[in-house]
Amino acid sequence: DEEEEAADEEEPGSESTEVFEREMAAMRPQQQALLAKKSEWEEEVRKRAAALETAQGVRDERKARFNVKATRASELAEKVATFAAEHQAAKERGEKVGERVERKRKEVEARERELAEKRKEHAAILEKLDEQTRVETDRSQAALEKMIDTKRRKIERVEAAMGMSKDVAEDEWLKAKSQEKKLGKRMADLRRLEEELTKGIKTRHRKYKNVLKSRKRNATWEFDKFIGQRDFQGRLTFSKDERNVDRMEPAVATQKNSEGQWEEAKCVKELSGGERSFSSLCMVLALSKVSGAPFLAMDEFDVFMDETNRTVGLRMLVDVLQKKRDCQTIVISPLSMAAVPDGPDITKIKMKEVDRTQNVLA
Repeated sequence: DEEEEAADEEEPGSESTEVFEREMAAMRPQQQALLAKKSEWEEEVRKRAAALETAQGVRDERKARFNVKATRASELAEKVATFAAEHQAAKERGEKVGERVERKRKEVEARERELAEKRKEHAAILEKLDEQTRVETDRSQAALEKMIDTKRRKIERVEAAMGMSKDVAEDEWLKAKSQEKKLGKRMADLRRLEEELTKGIKTRHRKYKNVLKSRKRNATWEFDKFIGQRDFQGRLTFSKDERNVDRMEPAVATQKNSEGQWEEAKCVKELSGGERSFSSLCMVLALSKVSGAPFLAMDEFDVFMDETNRTVGLRMLVDVLQKKRDCQTIVISPLSMAAVPDGPDITKIKMKEVDRTQNVLA
């Protein structure tokens, strides 16, 4: 009886084991499918991680190239400023040299005209004096001597009128001719110098226009990047007024239409007070990044901003200026500067509260 009871007790356990094994056998394909899918997911994660790492490498490379171009743009701006100063100095020197050359040329021309007239008079006198051919005449010797004496006195009067003798006039003419040759050589040298200066000016002007075009494009890109931190879109338009002076007009689009496209950009004058102040801040920061100015002062730029625009503006201002190591900035504001973080490069100076009850200024 005890053996039968033991057999009865073993039979239910055997059946449970068989059922468990059948269930496990049925679940093995699912387990293998899940393991295969897990492998696929892990492979996909590795691929995406590799793509992300590649994208980050491309981003870092582009950022490095952009920094190199920005540095080159700053160097080109300094060269353009130097070229402009040299060009102005060369232009002034050229104008002064041109004026001196023009005066000398007029003096030489006047001297030549004077010498030509004197040469004509001298030639006429010599033509009459140098006639050596004997002429038969019925005049007496006394009459001929009287005529010669009259001619001699006439020559003396002509020399007195000229202020010099025949020999002195010839010497003066030879000196003037030599001076004319020297001035002609000097004029040729000055013309070559003028051609070289003109060529250099044209080259520098062309480089200046290219740098200016690049600076305008970079300023527009920086402005759109800054204004985009408020989910806006903006651009800078450059033109010339009636006096041929460059003008810059910012335009900002603050809303999108039902199709998700930006509406037409508005002039800054059509924006609200806070939007206008924020746009002006973005424009100033964009210009400061491309101009390379070593000093920047901002006075109460945030008085018309709401809290959102002011918070974004202060954060953007601090972030830009901390990266701009070659620029010193002073910001004056009647509002709280609690949103500006403390740091080794940031100094906060708070004025004492005004005592409205005092009757005399301290």
